[in-house]
Amino acid sequence: MAKFLYGTGISDGQDEVTYQFLKDGKSISMKVHSVPMEKFGGLSTQYPVLVPDINYFNIDLSGIRLALLRKYDAVYVDFDSYPDLRDLQEQCENIVDIVRDSRVQNLVIDFRDNHGGDFYVGLALSSCIQNLNQFDWRNGIYVMIDEGTQSAAMSNAAQYQQILNTNLVGTPTGADPNIASETNHFKLKNSKREISIAKRYYRFIQSPTDALYPDFPMTTSWRDYKQGRDGALLQLLNHIQEKDRES
Repeated sequence: MAKFLYGTGISDGQDEVTYQFLKDGKSISMKVHSVPMEKFGGLSTQYPVLVPDINYFNIDLSGIRLALLRKYDAVYVDFDSYPDLRDLQEQCENIVDIVRDSRVQNLVIDFRDNHGGDFYVGLALSSCIQNLNQFDWRNGIYVMIDEGTQSAAMSNAAQYQQILNTNLVGTPTGADPNIASETNHFKLKNSKREISIAKRYYRFIQSPTDALYPDFPMTTSWRDYKQGRDGALLQLLNHIQEKDRES
């Protein structure tokens, strides 16, 4: 964020910044040029995942992808961002048919790096799948979280703990589960500056906390990242295999 780095005095300008890295005991300097936010926003991901190799169904939902990981007897729902509520409702029957035909017993819903939206969409998804009797509802439902899990995604992760009996996997969320939310936007009359104010207070956990913490801490290492491996997801899938083997 070039403007943020400049405004906080970390960099001397907004066009480029010099980083220093330490590798094998040697210091390396590198100039990095800033790019327009439009270009940055056009990137679907900074992190190309090569392992595990996931083939997604075409469920025609913006922000939600679904795959069957038969090797791990699991359905994987990659919930990157929030589609329109009506679009999800229209695809609900299609999702249920795909999952029911698969007969898999475990469900993984991935909220990592989801910055939020309309949490009623997340509730609609839970309503869509909760009547699937094939799942191991006692021990086979998992939600992945990380520091990018914020706002509605954090809210849905907390709600899924309660209504779907999920296990949280990953790293602590980037949002407090007891927060003011539901923003109102308006413009000041004279300066024309745009202001947003949170108008509702939500309490998803009774005890005071600063984040939603995972039941199973799992991370992706730097070595995994460089090799395109989703280390946290692979750890979870191996955990599911162990669980099923023991049961």
